[in-house]
Amino acid sequence: MKLNGSTQYQHIQLVRSPIFVNETFTINVWLNPNVQPKSVYCLLAQFYEGAPDLTFNIVDQYAMMRVYNSRLWSTTKLKNFQWQHVTFEFAQKDLSMAIYIDGIINARGTMVIPQYGNFEIQRTIIGSYGDFNQYNGLIDQLSIAFHIKSNIDILDEATQVVHYKFEGDDKENDFLFQDSSVNNIRARGSHVSRLVGNRKTGQGTLFLYDPVLSYFQSGGFVLLSTHNYSYSYALWLNISSVSSFMPLVHLVTRDELSSLENNSSTCLALLAIKRTGFT
Repeated sequence: MKLNGSTQYQHIQLVRSPIFVNETFTINVWLNPNVQPKSVYCLLAQFYEGAPDLTFNIVDQYAMMRVYNSRLWSTTKLKNFQWQHVTFEFAQKDLSMAIYIDGIINARGTMVIPQYGNFEIQRTIIGSYGDFNQYNGLIDQLSIAFHIKSNIDILDEATQVVHYKFEGDDKENDFLFQDSSVNNIRARGSHVSRLVGNRKTGQGTLFLYDPVLSYFQSGGFVLLSTHNYSYSYALWLNISSVSSFMPLVHLVTRDELSSLENNSSTCLALLAIKRTGFT
Protein backbone atom coordinates (compact mmCIF):
# COMPACT_ATOMS: atom_id res chain seq x y z
CA MET A 1 0.00 0.00 0.00
CA LYS A 2 1.30 3.45 -0.91
CA LEU A 3 0.58 6.42 1.33
CA ASN A 4 1.35 9.98 0.30
CA GLY A 5 2.13 12.19 3.27
CA SER A 6 1.34 15.36 1.29
CA THR A 7 -2.23 14.24 0.61
CA GLN A 8 -4.55 15.30 3.42
CA TYR A 9 -6.66 12.67 5.19
CA GLN A 10 -4.90 9.79 3.41
CA HIS A 11 -5.04 7.01 5.99
CA ILE A 12 -6.99 3.88 6.90
CA GLN A 13 -9.37 3.76 9.85
CA LEU A 14 -10.13 0.28 11.11
CA VAL A 15 -13.81 -0.59 11.34
CA ARG A 16 -13.18 -2.84 14.36
CA SER A 17 -10.35 -1.76 16.62
CA PRO A 18 -8.04 -4.36 18.15
CA ILE A 19 -7.98 -4.06 21.95
CA PHE A 20 -4.40 -3.40 23.07
CA VAL A 21 -5.19 -2.33 26.65
CA ASN A 22 -3.91 -4.83 29.25
CA GLU A 23 -2.74 -7.08 26.43
CA THR A 24 0.58 -8.49 25.32
CA PHE A 25 1.10 -7.91 21.61
CA THR A 26 3.50 -8.12 18.67
CA ILE A 27 3.13 -5.89 15.62
CA ASN A 28 5.00 -6.75 12.41
CA VAL A 29 5.12 -4.54 9.35
CA TRP A 30 7.12 -4.16 6.14
CA LEU A 31 8.11 -0.55 5.43
CA ASN A 32 9.64 1.21 2.44
CA PRO A 33 9.68 4.79 3.73
CA ASN A 34 10.32 8.16 2.16
CA VAL A 35 10.71 10.29 5.27
CA GLN A 36 12.62 13.40 6.24
CA PRO A 37 14.92 14.03 9.25
CA LYS A 38 13.43 15.79 12.27
CA SER A 39 9.89 14.87 11.21
CA VAL A 40 7.22 12.60 12.68
CA TYR A 41 5.35 9.97 10.67
CA CYS A 42 2.69 7.80 12.27
CA LEU A 43 2.40 4.15 11.26
CA LEU A 44 -0.38 3.06 13.63
CA ALA A 45 -2.29 4.90 16.34
CA GLN A 46 -5.10 4.04 18.74
CA PHE A 47 -6.93 6.91 20.44
CA TYR A 48 -8.59 6.70 23.85
CA GLU A 49 -11.22 8.77 25.65
CA GLY A 50 -9.04 9.85 28.57
CA ALA A 51 -5.70 8.02 28.47
CA PRO A 52 -2.38 8.38 26.61
CA ASP A 53 -2.72 7.29 23.00
CA LEU A 54 -0.95 4.19 21.72
CA THR A 55 1.31 5.07 18.75
CA PHE A 56 3.93 3.48 16.54
CA ASN A 57 5.91 6.06 14.60
CA ILE A 58 8.96 7.02 12.62
CA VAL A 59 10.53 10.02 14.34
CA ASP A 60 13.64 11.62 12.83
CA GLN A 61 13.92 8.40 10.79
CA TYR A 62 14.03 6.23 13.95
CA ALA A 63 11.33 3.67 14.76
CA MET A 64 9.51 4.60 17.98
CA MET A 65 6.70 3.07 20.02
CA ARG A 66 4.66 4.71 22.78
CA VAL A 67 2.67 2.55 25.20
CA TYR A 68 1.06 3.94 28.39
CA ASN A 69 3.01 7.15 27.62
CA SER A 70 6.37 5.35 27.81
CA ARG A 71 8.56 5.54 24.72
CA LEU A 72 11.12 3.23 23.16
CA TRP A 73 13.32 4.28 20.23
CA SER A 74 15.30 2.16 17.82
CA THR A 75 19.06 2.64 18.00
CA THR A 76 19.49 2.92 14.22
CA LYS A 77 17.64 4.92 11.59
CA LEU A 78 15.42 3.35 8.97
CA LYS A 79 16.61 3.63 5.39
CA ASN A 80 14.62 5.48 2.73
CA PHE A 81 13.54 3.69 -0.45
CA GLN A 82 14.41 0.25 0.92
CA TRP A 83 12.15 -2.46 2.30
CA GLN A 84 12.69 -3.15 5.99
CA HIS A 85 10.84 -5.44 8.39
CA VAL A 86 9.99 -3.75 11.71
CA THR A 87 8.59 -5.48 14.79
CA PHE A 88 7.17 -3.79 17.90
CA GLU A 89 6.60 -5.90 21.02
CA PHE A 90 5.00 -5.23 24.39
CA ALA A 91 4.66 -7.71 27.26
CA GLN A 92 1.93 -6.83 29.77
CA LYS A 93 3.34 -9.12 32.46
CA ASP A 94 6.60 -7.24 33.00
CA LEU A 95 5.81 -4.05 31.01
CA SER A 96 8.75 -4.68 28.69
CA MET A 97 9.03 -3.27 25.16
CA ALA A 98 11.21 -4.27 22.21
CA ILE A 99 11.88 -3.16 18.64
CA TYR A 100 13.32 -5.47 15.98
CA ILE A 101 14.59 -4.33 12.58
CA ASP A 102 14.97 -6.93 9.83
CA GLY A 103 14.48 -9.69 12.38
CA ILE A 104 17.27 -8.59 14.74
CA ILE A 105 16.65 -7.10 18.19
CA ASN A 106 17.46 -3.38 17.98
CA ALA A 107 16.16 -1.86 21.22
CA ARG A 108 14.71 -3.12 24.48
CA GLY A 109 13.27 -1.31 27.48
CA THR A 110 10.96 -1.54 30.47
CA MET A 111 8.40 0.95 31.77
CA VAL A 112 8.99 2.50 35.17
CA ILE A 113 5.72 4.33 35.85
CA PRO A 114 3.02 3.63 33.23
CA GLN A 115 0.23 6.20 32.91
CA TYR A 116 -3.34 4.91 32.90
CA GLY A 117 -6.77 6.46 32.42
CA ASN A 118 -10.02 5.94 30.52
CA PHE A 119 -9.12 3.49 27.77
CA GLU A 120 -12.42 3.61 25.93
CA ILE A 121 -11.33 3.33 22.30
CA GLN A 122 -12.26 6.20 20.00
CA ARG A 123 -10.62 4.95 16.79
CA THR A 124 -7.60 3.11 15.37
CA ILE A 125 -5.81 4.52 12.33
CA ILE A 126 -3.07 3.24 10.00
CA GLY A 127 -0.91 5.90 8.36
CA SER A 128 -1.51 9.05 10.38
CA TYR A 129 -1.98 10.50 13.84
CA GLY A 130 -5.48 11.80 13.31
CA ASP A 131 -5.04 14.30 10.48
CA PHE A 132 -1.37 14.93 11.28
CA ASN A 133 2.01 13.21 10.94
CA GLN A 134 0.93 11.23 7.89
CA TYR A 135 3.20 8.41 6.82
CA ASN A 136 4.90 8.78 3.46
CA GLY A 137 5.99 5.65 1.59
CA LEU A 138 5.01 2.03 1.12
CA ILE A 139 3.63 -0.25 3.82
CA ASP A 140 2.84 -3.95 3.54
CA GLN A 141 1.74 -6.98 5.57
CA LEU A 142 0.95 -5.23 8.82
CA SER A 143 -0.01 -7.91 11.33
CA ILE A 144 -1.02 -7.88 15.00
CA ALA A 145 -0.63 -10.90 17.30
CA PHE A 146 -1.59 -10.95 20.97
CA HIS A 147 1.48 -12.84 22.15
CA ILE A 148 5.24 -12.43 22.22
CA LYS A 149 6.91 -14.12 19.28
CA SER A 150 10.20 -15.93 19.62
CA ASN A 151 13.38 -14.47 18.14
CA ILE A 152 13.42 -17.31 15.61
CA ASP A 153 9.85 -16.63 14.48
CA ILE A 154 10.56 -12.93 14.01
CA LEU A 155 13.76 -13.66 12.09
CA ASP A 156 11.92 -16.11 9.83
CA GLU A 157 9.17 -13.60 9.10
CA ALA A 158 11.71 -10.89 8.33
CA THR A 159 14.11 -12.91 6.21
CA GLN A 160 12.38 -15.96 4.73
CA VAL A 161 11.62 -15.29 1.07
CA VAL A 162 10.21 -18.63 -0.11
CA HIS A 163 9.52 -22.06 1.38
CA TYR A 164 8.46 -24.87 -0.94
CA LYS A 165 7.32 -27.91 1.04
CA PHE A 166 6.11 -30.03 -1.92
CA GLU A 167 3.19 -31.26 0.16
CA GLY A 168 -0.33 -31.89 -1.17
CA ASP A 169 -2.49 -34.46 -2.88
CA ASP A 170 -4.08 -33.00 -6.02
CA LYS A 171 -3.69 -35.09 -9.15
CA GLU A 172 -2.22 -32.28 -11.26
CA ASN A 173 0.67 -31.74 -8.81
CA ASP A 174 -0.20 -28.04 -8.66
CA PHE A 175 0.75 -27.96 -4.97
CA LEU A 176 4.41 -28.52 -5.90
CA PHE A 177 4.63 -24.89 -6.95
CA GLN A 178 2.92 -23.35 -3.89
CA ASP A 179 5.04 -21.19 -1.58
CA SER A 180 4.16 -21.56 2.10
CA SER A 181 5.94 -18.35 3.14
CA VAL A 182 4.13 -15.03 3.66
CA ASN A 183 5.24 -13.86 0.20
CA ASN A 184 3.29 -16.58 -1.63
CA ILE A 185 5.65 -16.61 -4.63
CA ARG A 186 4.34 -19.25 -6.98
CA ALA A 187 6.97 -21.31 -8.80
CA ARG A 188 6.70 -23.11 -12.10
CA GLY A 189 8.35 -26.10 -13.67
CA SER A 190 8.17 -28.90 -16.16
CA HIS A 191 8.69 -32.65 -16.11
CA VAL A 192 8.43 -32.87 -12.34
CA SER A 193 6.38 -35.04 -9.99
CA ARG A 194 6.08 -35.87 -6.33
CA LEU A 195 7.63 -38.77 -4.46
CA VAL A 196 6.50 -39.81 -0.99
CA GLY A 197 8.68 -41.32 1.69
CA ASN A 198 11.98 -40.93 -0.12
CA ARG A 199 13.50 -38.98 2.80
CA LYS A 200 10.96 -39.37 5.61
CA THR A 201 7.92 -41.59 5.89
CA GLY A 202 4.88 -39.83 4.44
CA GLN A 203 6.82 -36.69 3.49
CA GLY A 204 6.64 -35.40 -0.06
CA THR A 205 9.66 -34.52 -2.19
CA LEU A 206 10.08 -32.97 -5.63
CA PHE A 207 11.22 -35.40 -8.34
CA LEU A 208 12.91 -34.02 -11.47
CA TYR A 209 12.82 -37.11 -13.64
CA ASP A 210 14.12 -35.88 -17.01
CA PRO A 211 17.84 -34.97 -17.12
CA VAL A 212 17.26 -32.58 -20.03
CA LEU A 213 13.76 -31.14 -19.72
CA SER A 214 13.10 -31.07 -15.97
CA TYR A 215 13.32 -27.76 -14.14
CA PHE A 216 11.84 -25.96 -11.13
CA GLN A 217 11.88 -22.16 -11.22
CA SER A 218 10.92 -19.42 -8.79
CA GLY A 219 11.30 -15.65 -9.09
CA GLY A 220 10.77 -12.23 -7.60
CA PHE A 221 13.91 -12.17 -5.46
CA VAL A 222 14.31 -8.41 -5.66
CA LEU A 223 16.78 -8.03 -2.80
CA LEU A 224 19.27 -10.44 -4.39
CA SER A 225 20.12 -7.65 -6.84
CA THR A 226 20.97 -5.33 -3.94
CA HIS A 227 24.69 -4.75 -3.46
CA ASN A 228 26.17 -6.69 -0.53
CA TYR A 229 22.80 -8.11 0.58
CA SER A 230 23.29 -11.33 2.53
CA TYR A 231 21.27 -14.46 1.79
CA SER A 232 21.28 -18.20 2.30
CA TYR A 233 19.40 -21.17 0.90
CA ALA A 234 18.85 -24.70 2.14
CA LEU A 235 17.50 -27.86 0.51
CA TRP A 236 17.64 -31.63 0.78
CA LEU A 237 19.10 -33.49 -2.21
CA ASN A 238 19.07 -37.10 -3.39
CA ILE A 239 21.08 -37.23 -6.61
CA SER A 240 20.69 -40.32 -8.80
CA SER A 241 23.33 -39.49 -11.44
CA VAL A 242 26.07 -36.89 -11.88
CA SER A 243 27.42 -35.42 -15.09
CA SER A 244 30.83 -33.76 -15.36
CA PHE A 245 29.29 -30.47 -14.15
CA MET A 246 25.66 -30.09 -13.12
CA PRO A 247 24.21 -26.81 -11.73
CA LEU A 248 21.74 -27.50 -8.92
CA VAL A 249 20.83 -23.93 -7.94
CA HIS A 250 21.50 -20.90 -10.10
CA LEU A 251 20.35 -17.31 -10.30
CA VAL A 252 19.51 -15.43 -13.48
CA THR A 253 18.69 -11.75 -13.76
CA ARG A 254 15.79 -12.32 -16.15
CA ASP A 255 13.12 -14.91 -16.78
CA GLU A 256 14.77 -18.31 -17.21
CA LEU A 257 13.07 -19.31 -20.47
CA SER A 258 13.43 -15.95 -22.22
CA SER A 259 17.05 -15.79 -21.03
CA LEU A 260 17.80 -19.11 -22.68
CA GLU A 261 16.17 -18.01 -25.94
CA ASN A 262 17.82 -14.59 -26.15
CA ASN A 263 21.08 -15.29 -24.31
CA SER A 264 20.57 -11.90 -22.66
CA SER A 265 20.83 -12.63 -18.95
CA THR A 266 23.61 -12.94 -16.42
CA CYS A 267 23.72 -16.38 -14.81
CA LEU A 268 25.36 -17.07 -11.48
CA ALA A 269 25.78 -20.67 -10.34
CA LEU A 270 25.10 -20.77 -6.60
CA LEU A 271 25.47 -24.51 -6.15
CA ALA A 272 26.75 -27.08 -8.58
CA ILE A 273 28.00 -30.64 -8.39
CA LYS A 274 30.63 -32.55 -10.28
CA ARG A 275 32.03 -36.01 -9.90
CA THR A 276 34.53 -34.83 -7.28
CA GLY A 277 31.88 -33.13 -5.12
CA PHE A 278 30.01 -29.87 -4.66
CA THR A 279 31.29 -26.52 -5.90
